[in-house]
Amino acid sequence: MSELEIIEFADRDTLDASLAESIAARLAAGVEARGRASLAVSGGSTPRGVFAQLARAEIPWDAITVTLVDERWVNVAHADSNERLTRENLLTGNAAAAQFVPLYVKAPHPEDALPEIAASLAGFDTFDSVMLGMGSDGHFASLFPGSSALGAGLDLDGHEDCIA
Repeated sequence: MSELEIIEFADRDTLDASLAESIAARLAAGVEARGRASLAVSGGSTPRGVFAQLARAEIPWDAITVTLVDERWVNVAHADSNERLTRENLLTGNAAAAQFVPLYVKAPHPEDALPEIAASLAGFDTFDSVMLGMGSDGHFASLFPGSSALGAGLDLDGHEDCIA
């Protein structure tokens, strides 16, 4: 495993610009190498500024697929929907040409939708870039400290593409 590198930024705008540039470069390299690239993103407050800058990147968005690292079990019209956040803040401008794979499907409970969601994620063999945010309680990708799903979510030998 490589050593941890901590990078500090003078302000949020500089952080957003740096992340957007780094993600765009990784996506462009993926398209150059394989003809396609993929990006998985978080919801919450972390990505908004990055999304705005990344959406303007001049990269081959039509060869890029975007999905989410997690989703709240709410309809896309709901203010808390990560899909809504992504569609309104990233999949605009140049990035509107990207394909999007949602995680929410109409089902009463997330467990009921796991087979359908797993099938939609089957096309991803790897991600060129993954953007994770962390909540004030230490959660990321809907993996909450102390939750019953935490072990499955952190199991590097697990065989599930998604968990509820």
